[in-house]
Amino acid sequence: MRADHSKHDEEDSCYFSQLRRNYEHSAVDPNTLQGSEAKVCEYETNPPDMILSAALEQFDTATAHSLYELAIQLLRKNNPMQAWECYTDITSRNMLRYLSRDQFRQLIAQFNHKASYAEALEYVITLVEDMKSFQHRVGIKEKFHVMRLLGMNGKLKEMEAVFEDINSDPATGDVQKHFNIMLTAYQHQVNTVGRKRVAEKSMEIYNTMLDQGLRPAPAASRLLMENVRAGGNSDTMVEIVWGWFCNSINTRTVDLEPSLYRDLVMFFASAGRAEYALEINDIMTKNGVKRDLRMMTALIHKVGRSGDVGKAMDLFNEMVNVEDCQPNIVTFNALIDIHAHKRPLPDFEGANRIYAMLHEMGLKANVRTFGTLIDMFAKEGDITTVRRLYKDMTANSKIVANPHIFSSLMECFIKNNDRESAISVLRILRSTSPHGVKPTEAIYNILIRSFIRDDDPKSAFELFNLMKKAGLTPDAMTFSPLLSYYADRGDAANAQIVARHMSSKNVEPSPHTYTILLEAYAKANDLEGAERVFRQSKQRWRPNAYAFNSLLYGYAKMNETDKIFDTYKSMLKTYIKADQFTYGILMYYFSKRKEVKAVESLLDTMHAHGVVPGVNCWTILMHTYFKCGLAEEGRQAMERMVQAGVKPNYVTLSILVKGLLSADKVDAAESVINKAIDRVTEQRRGGPLEQIKKAYPDRQPLADITTSSTITYERDLPTTIEDLLDSQRSSQPVIEIPPPHLFDPLINAYRKRGDCEMAKELFRKMRDLGVTISEGVYVSLMKVFMHSGQHDIVALMWDHMRRPAAEMNIPEIGLVPYPSIQSSAKLLALNEDLCFEPPETSHDISSFSLSVYVDSLAMQGCITDIEQLWEKLTEEKFSFDEQSWNRYIVALIQGGKLAKACQVANEQFLAIADETDQVKRVVRSGDDLPATTDTHLHTRTCRAFAEALEVPGAEGMGNTLLKISVNDCIREYIHKEHRFENDVA
Repeated sequence: MRADHSKHDEEDSCYFSQLRRNYEHSAVDPNTLQGSEAKVCEYETNPPDMILSAALEQFDTATAHSLYELAIQLLRKNNPMQAWECYTDITSRNMLRYLSRDQFRQLIAQFNHKASYAEALEYVITLVEDMKSFQHRVGIKEKFHVMRLLGMNGKLKEMEAVFEDINSDPATGDVQKHFNIMLTAYQHQVNTVGRKRVAEKSMEIYNTMLDQGLRPAPAASRLLMENVRAGGNSDTMVEIVWGWFCNSINTRTVDLEPSLYRDLVMFFASAGRAEYALEINDIMTKNGVKRDLRMMTALIHKVGRSGDVGKAMDLFNEMVNVEDCQPNIVTFNALIDIHAHKRPLPDFEGANRIYAMLHEMGLKANVRTFGTLIDMFAKEGDITTVRRLYKDMTANSKIVANPHIFSSLMECFIKNNDRESAISVLRILRSTSPHGVKPTEAIYNILIRSFIRDDDPKSAFELFNLMKKAGLTPDAMTFSPLLSYYADRGDAANAQIVARHMSSKNVEPSPHTYTILLEAYAKANDLEGAERVFRQSKQRWRPNAYAFNSLLYGYAKMNETDKIFDTYKSMLKTYIKADQFTYGILMYYFSKRKEVKAVESLLDTMHAHGVVPGVNCWTILMHTYFKCGLAEEGRQAMERMVQAGVKPNYVTLSILVKGLLSADKVDAAESVINKAIDRVTEQRRGGPLEQIKKAYPDRQPLADITTSSTITYERDLPTTIEDLLDSQRSSQPVIEIPPPHLFDPLINAYRKRGDCEMAKELFRKMRDLGVTISEGVYVSLMKVFMHSGQHDIVALMWDHMRRPAAEMNIPEIGLVPYPSIQSSAKLLALNEDLCFEPPETSHDISSFSLSVYVDSLAMQGCITDIEQLWEKLTEEKFSFDEQSWNRYIVALIQGGKLAKACQVANEQFLAIADETDQVKRVVRSGDDLPATTDTHLHTRTCRAFAEALEVPGAEGMGNTLLKISVNDCIREYIHKEHRFENDVA
């Protein structure tokens, strides 16, 4: 055995000597030791006087011990630097041989704890090497010190080498400290190693303990689970831990620490994996492992929230009757919470029963208890129960409501159309400011943004007016979503009204306020307004990329070449780096001009400047190819985008479908749409779990927000991902349903080639998928039925538009929901008090649907019906547009009413002098507009007039010449009619 120790000591000597050579700046000079050896040889060959030698020896011993004692005293006073000076003094005097092994060990232990990690490592390695040089054996405790310091200094490979050295020493026996040091060191270096890797290494170390037949102590199990929790609870991490438990833990026959099982249950519960937590719970029950209150509360909560309330109640009974654990307020809050979130409807009776049981147990409800109950009943509008609970909370329990409870009260009152009470709640929030939360920021701004995101500006403005009635002062953040709503639609007039209202209320605008206004003017094609806002903003703040991009976009839309390049140069001179949106706008400009090489060059420039092209840039490139008739290059652009790791969005796919159809590649377009349908169908098969994963990648719905918390279920319930989803459900679409404009081009392609049945089938797929039925798709379906000769269904669809209902039933299609129609500018117009103006026109029926209905009636020869329809709509102040007037004129011509057609054409198009009285033009995104924006007779209308008026040579005329000739003929015809009427008179 001693021979083994001797051999091991030799290996230690070699190893620590190697470590020592890594610290060349140490205070110990190797020449000192060589000088000491030389002096020993001299003493042997030339021995001095024995008495003098003994006196000197005694003096050196006393000096060394004095310096040693001084060093220990300095270390105890937390002065390691002066203590090290004492030690180097001993070394320089060649007195190290007078220090015993215990004294070396004491110095190592003191320097280990009293110095910083970096200094301590240098000191301890020097001491260990000096110990070895004087034939002192380095014990296991010293190795532990070296291990710890190496780990804390990030020298993990060296630490692992010392660990292997200790682990291979037969004298180590049942000692587990080196395992704990390893676990602690990995925990300390988690940011360097990586959280996932630390968790995996910790499990490997734990396996090593078990493989050596050791029963890990509670400290080792605690460190292990801390590192596992730090690894997070993503799907990948959860499966790794579960695989480790099944393969390495559950197969052991050794009696493991009970806390390990409890912590694993807590881990899987916090990760939202109730099924794994239940399996470990069953193992604990089978093996008689004690389950404590915290673990059982967590298990009850997550099992209940996962949908199995019955199983949760069984676990509660086991906790009370089998484990003899007395439930606390956290347990009862968990029980109330699972009944409040029971699907598909909350269990009101069960929640009330738990609330009564809580009082029977002599416990006092806290703010979490009342908050959950009040929120549950508030969502149902049960104001009686809410009032009772609120009174019990404030009067009997003396608990102050938090913002969450106040927001629930507001929701309850609004649900009962009790706005006065809702305003009172706002006043209470304003006067008390519970927990220091400003109600303006905490409630109003968030709610206003959510209404705007849901395309519900009316509710947003109603909430804004509630703020004013409650005496609350909005800030710039409150107005930002309201401004953005109109800016996105290019409605500069209403955006300016909101801005003026801000000014009248003395609300200080932010830089973001100006950039939103700038965007509104740019999208409204009002370049003078955009430039004015830019100058105003520039006087107060340094322009940012967003401001320059908005201005560039306005110039690009209006084809202002010089201003585009001047603005771009100014942007670079201001040292603002062009981003992907800057390049995207420039690509959009050249794409409009069909300059393929310029668009490609800009994409190459982005790569050269280190700007990663986003999906918009790739989409513009693809669109450019298709516009220029380069269908194959357009398809390859999509492949290049995917290869670059950029995920196409639905705008990209819509342009791809339209481009493929323009190249007569119907099969390829069908493939794109079918893949989109399959993706959504696959997501839905996963149920709610997959929906939540969409919003929170790598997180389970019941996963705790704080993954590494060790105090959950001790004082309160944790917040889960599902709670966040519930609170933000209105603004967090989890399954991305394709937009209608993805399907519309294919429906029209089927119609044009006479395959109306395929068009109807595609519409059915859209509807079943939950795609919003837009105005464009609805009109396309009307055209499908018109081309198939089913004019009765066209009339039915028109009547459906006139009398909006939830849905209508078409025999061949089934239920058809009412289409989603963008409200007109007049319906959304604001007055200076930010209230909606009453509409001056009839219901905002689509002018395109009217055109299709008129065509359908004309095909049936029902000209009288068309005239009667026009008279009725005129009485209702219907907002006819250029499209509908042209359709009406063509119908009159086809019905033989040429005189009336000429009269209408003259009144609506030819005789208009004042631009403000011009007929409204409806413009769809993607329309190729003519050079002039004047309203005019369409080519189809001109052809119909040319045939009826017998315009000579009309067949060979171009569109411009035809229009001029037809206009002259109409005027001449009207002049003849007037002269004839005068002659008759």
